[in-house]
Amino acid sequence: MTFGEDIKERIQKRGRYPLTQEKSWRRLSNDPKTMPYLYWISPTLSNDVFQMGVGNCALVAALSSVSSNRQLLRNMFPTSTVSVYGVYRVRLCVDGEWKMILVDDWFPHRNDREWITVATNNLLWAPLVEKAIAKVRGGYSKLIGFPSIDTYSLLTGAPTTRYYFEKRPSILSWNMVYDAGSNGFPMACSTNPFPEVKKRNLLGNHAFSVVEVGELGDAKYLRLRNSWGYNRVKFDEWSLCSPELADLLKMENVPTIAGSFYVEWKMFLKYFGQLTICRYRPHWSVLRVNMVIGGKWDDSQKNILIHVPRNCEICVKVINPNNRTKYRTWISIHRVDELDSNECDELLMCELIQESSRDISLIPGDYILMITELLGVKVERNVAIYTSIPISARICSWNPKFLIDVFQKARRDISIQKYTDNEDSFMVVMAENYTIDKYLHVHIHFSHTAFIQFSRNDVDKQFADVIPPRRRQILIVSYHSPVFDGKGFGMNVEYWVSKESKTKIGRSDRAEHVPSIRSDEYVHFTTVID
Repeated sequence: MTFGEDIKERIQKRGRYPLTQEKSWRRLSNDPKTMPYLYWISPTLSNDVFQMGVGNCALVAALSSVSSNRQLLRNMFPTSTVSVYGVYRVRLCVDGEWKMILVDDWFPHRNDREWITVATNNLLWAPLVEKAIAKVRGGYSKLIGFPSIDTYSLLTGAPTTRYYFEKRPSILSWNMVYDAGSNGFPMACSTNPFPEVKKRNLLGNHAFSVVEVGELGDAKYLRLRNSWGYNRVKFDEWSLCSPELADLLKMENVPTIAGSFYVEWKMFLKYFGQLTICRYRPHWSVLRVNMVIGGKWDDSQKNILIHVPRNCEICVKVINPNNRTKYRTWISIHRVDELDSNECDELLMCELIQESSRDISLIPGDYILMITELLGVKVERNVAIYTSIPISARICSWNPKFLIDVFQKARRDISIQKYTDNEDSFMVVMAENYTIDKYLHVHIHFSHTAFIQFSRNDVDKQFADVIPPRRRQILIVSYHSPVFDGKGFGMNVEYWVSKESKTKIGRSDRAEHVPSIRSDEYVHFTTVID
């Protein structure tokens, strides 16, 4: 594994000490000042993970937040003892598949002064995990700026969500964060890049692990830990709390954790802009499958039919195994008839996810899980289905008409249907023409299209359709994330009927469908009204 010249330059700029000599590799177990253990869980040693000279604070914050979870550490290593040969296997979930990564305990060292890798109190697990991640990602240089959400995915394989609330604080509710803390979910956060952050002796764009989420009377607070293991000058544990809350916290006599401090909820929303929550639940069951989704229908695409024996919660995670660029996948869950799985019933969830869906409650019955790309792209995905109880599942056939039926049963007429929670909005716009001999013209105009994805290609800010007599058609399926836009979702719909079979929008477009619909965009086919 090469260290890379680029990391040398970054360490010189970002490290606490200048890099004046060539790097060297040393065994931590050979350090005369230490007597290492692989891992050792103790209340006094929790969160003993420290960032060194490399700018990987988000990765270290994620490691720190899982350091007190014995089950997680056991899962990562098949043994709990130090290897006399200095070779270890680290279990990571790479692109949705569990793999054993072979590494040794030789780590980068600098100037006889400090380790370049993460440091712990005589514990080997954190630098070994960091080295395994570096091996998977292509070197230590790739860990600079490595996000907490990707670290959690590698360590736990669990569904993980990153919330951006810098410009939209309402996207993050206290109940959501408090429930995550009560469930013991690992969490990491980062500060805003605003100048006001520096005035509070906080670093901008710096990551912290969440140690505790709590309430004292009417006060709400989080306990965070700096990944450096210490805080800046003139910064004490209660600097981001009101005097009343600080007095209450001082009376609690909680154990000291290096680099930790308390933040009142309102101060957290003001000075921090990201929060990553990893829903690690070891008692949940998981089913994993690799499948082809999207594209022009050629019978290679499949659905997943699941049987739920009793009430349970479900969450779906979809991973792109071929590259790590950002992507979004459509997921829908709907009830089906027990005797005929081709008959769709109530649509329970429909989301465009970046990786993990929200949790949804299901009652006993059979359900179809549909995963697709609505933009005509055929891709491969690794799918993980997490459930609170064991369920059975099997691959079943898929047909474009089935997808149309699902959406059309979501809403009738010229209408707007939204499925919303604190983060996402899903929208179906569909038109029905009940006339005998006239065409229905529908024009749709959006006030803005940033951060919106459509099921129809080439959509700028407006488009039009003409629906034949006694026909219905989905006009658009779209998604809007209010995290990035506080103005809301503006859309105007105009419609009328006439004998004219074509419509005009703008100066030149005059057709049955504007913009035109390709033959493989099966979602927008017209169907006969029953």
